[in-house]
Amino acid sequence: MKQKLNKIFLVFSIITGLSFSAAAQDGQFAITGGFRSTNMDAKGLTVDGRSGLLLGGLAWFYFNDNLGLRTGFLFTQKYATLKSTTNIDMNFTYLDIPATLAYKFSDYASVFGGVVMSMAQSKDCGAGCTVNNHQSMLTPFVVGTSFKFAPYMGGELVYEFSSSKISEVGGVEISNLRSLGANFVVYFE
Repeated sequence: MKQKLNKIFLVFSIITGLSFSAAAQDGQFAITGGFRSTNMDAKGLTVDGRSGLLLGGLAWFYFNDNLGLRTGFLFTQKYATLKSTTNIDMNFTYLDIPATLAYKFSDYASVFGGVVMSMAQSKDCGAGCTVNNHQSMLTPFVVGTSFKFAPYMGGELVYEFSSSKISEVGGVEISNLRSLGANFVVYFE
């Protein structure tokens, strides 16, 4: 049932995003790359966060001078290490589609917040380890800021969190995703 609701939410979000983009007055596009430091919780065990990469494209569609939609397609690695008698490296990759509202203070600074539709692309925990009941789609909340330090270059600082179950690794439930990231952004206007 949850997977069906996630698919309905995804289709609704894409249709809504296309409608907003068609109605938007001003569009801005960019490519981005950066790092995500991710941490998760495990029942009864410690999890150490690790860094992964983020690559993709972003788009902003403004409805007026300051308020708009920030979306895109991002390939994101969310890695962590499960500490037990032997360390288990959890390597999860996702295709992220942010659906966030952006508020622009000036041409050089904005804040954003909303949800991200994270669709699982791969899951791995090394030899002799199994990943079970991995959620095919997560919808974490995200907040962040975008800034430019030159007309066509800038960056983003992002915090992402989800309190839902992610997976079971080696029989241990993994949940509560938290991710802090920094991206370099190249804008096209």
